[in-house]
Amino acid sequence: SLDLERDLSPPFNNHESFELVEPAFREAVIELRDAPVLPSSRHCLRPPRVQPDDWECPNTKCGNLCFSRRKQCPLCGAEKPADMPAVVPKLSHNVPDARAKEDIARPPKHAMELISTAERLGPPNEGECQVVWLVREDRRGLVIGKQGNAIAGLKQSTGADVIPTKAPELRDIDGEQHCLVFIRGPPNSVRAAVEILEDRVGGMPARDGFEQLLRALEAALRRAEGYRLPLAEIARDESVRSVMGVASTRDIMRGAGMRSLLEVVQRFQDQFAVSRNDRGAAIVELVGEAPRKQAWAVTDSSGSDERPKPPQSPPPPGPPSPALS
Repeated sequence: SLDLERDLSPPFNNHESFELVEPAFREAVIELRDAPVLPSSRHCLRPPRVQPDDWECPNTKCGNLCFSRRKQCPLCGAEKPADMPAVVPKLSHNVPDARAKEDIARPPKHAMELISTAERLGPPNEGECQVVWLVREDRRGLVIGKQGNAIAGLKQSTGADVIPTKAPELRDIDGEQHCLVFIRGPPNSVRAAVEILEDRVGGMPARDGFEQLLRALEAALRRAEGYRLPLAEIARDESVRSVMGVASTRDIMRGAGMRSLLEVVQRFQDQFAVSRNDRGAAIVELVGEAPRKQAWAVTDSSGSDERPKPPQSPPPPGPPSPALS
């Protein structure tokens, strides 16, 4: 329990003013009690929202958090070590004096939140779309170019905004680290940037933004015998049609250069396989599940984008389905 005495001067010495001031006053007193500020106290200066590629000053007495672009700490002048490992900044906070060490700066009193690039950028503007393109980490330099010339030229020639992440904001796919390249703007501009990027560095589209459509496709195939259906029948599925009718779905398909449902399933070959029956009609088979967690995704900042596992105990496949008119 905590007993408080408050003395407010007129015209605020009334019951309503006391009720308003008490919660803030109590919180301040508790904070001082739990983490008193002594003359030798030194809490780090850090923002409430930090980014994965921010780096911590190596000077333990400073403890400042520096933006990725900086080469030295703006507070104490310490240089960023060339061999500094790419790790997520610490989020600990509010260490009391009783537990503090004189030669090590303490973390800030306020809580901090790690913000991914996807969260920092937020959703695209109306009439625009965002495609996340996965590029192997060892090819990231080709995206940037010498002194940033390649990425500047890409932005200028297409009109799209291009934002690549770097360690530790990477996604693991089959044991290889990939950076996430966020490509944003009008669908036609995004498509032009994707085409240039794929030609220059390769890569693949991420599931980010396609999740709803891929789930609908997977659900339609799971209801079918042998997890196989003609593409024409999938296209008539109510859930698939509903997702395809959303403007944002059409925009991201255009931005990724996918002009049809066939091109969508062909892009995600770890989840879907496409074959042709004796009439030449496309048959789609579910061969894997979408990953439930993706590193640095908008909705989940943990886990890895591992290749999907095949469906469990599927029924034996039947004969090829006839083409639908």
